Amino acid sequence: MERRSHNGLPEGTLAEELARGPLPLAAALRYATEIAAGLRSIHAEGGAHGSVSAATVIMGGPRAMLTSPNGNSRQARQQGDVAAFGAVLLQMLTGSKPAPGLIAVPPAPRPSLHSGPEELKMAALRLACRCINEEPLLDIQKALTEIRTLAMLARYTEKPLAAKQRAPAAGVAADAESRDAAAAAARGRRERVRPKPPRSLIPEFETPPVIPPLQLDTSAVDQTPSDVHCPRCGSAYIYYSKGRNRFERLLIRLGIPICRCHRCYYRYIVFMRMNFPKGALLE
Repeated sequence: MERRSHNGLPEGTLAEELARGPLPLAAALRYATEIAAGLRSIHAEGGAHGSVSAATVIMGGPRAMLTSPNGNSRQARQQGDVAAFGAVLLQMLTGSKPAPGLIAVPPAPRPSLHSGPEELKMAALRLACRCINEEPLLDIQKALTEIRTLAMLARYTEKPLAAKQRAPAAGVAADAESRDAAAAAARGRRERVRPKPPRSLIPEFETPPVIPPLQLDTSAVDQTPSDVHCPRCGSAYIYYSKGRNRFERLLIRLGIPICRCHRCYYRYIVFMRMNFPKGALLE
């Protein structure tokens, strides 16, 4: 008769637990991690267990622990422990003991964060078959690393599944609440839009308003035309211009004026004497 603790967790041996059938994937990977960690400690000291099986695994709630090695452990091989560990892992996943001899290794994709439970189970079965076949480069340390990775991925994939299966009605209620919130937000946006004033409040002009022209104070500017004309536009409003660079300032010192037209703003140099009206500006 299988014994269970007050919180429903199994107690006794792993063989008694497997008599009911295969274990869930997460539980099988967790127990396999505990068994492989125990074997690694024994192998690190240079020994071997020699009798790894479901009957020698003691269940203590969520933990699984190997019993102490028997007297024949000195003659046991470490690779034999790895094969026996693979047989226990296969039995936890399928619920049946493997047949004696080599087992065909099933193909399985490389596990990742996007792997589902079935893909992780196939990867665990592949690892169990490799252990049973006693691959030369597969020791208990490598098997422990792989089984720990699969256990971590199994815990990661169980969380979203549990959240979906926990309360489907809560999802329906959440959808209804989200729809109500969206409708309320839409109503708020419509209420925040400024209404247009009625047409009766908008002033209507029969004629566009008259804008007075800009009045310029030209009293300070001498508008008297000179006796010369602009070579570009022919305007008579020609005035002296200030020198803008070193060359132009040198020309002014030499008595060569720089002229500027007030109509087209054309600047030019003349090499003859010009008669400018009195009060011509320097700009």
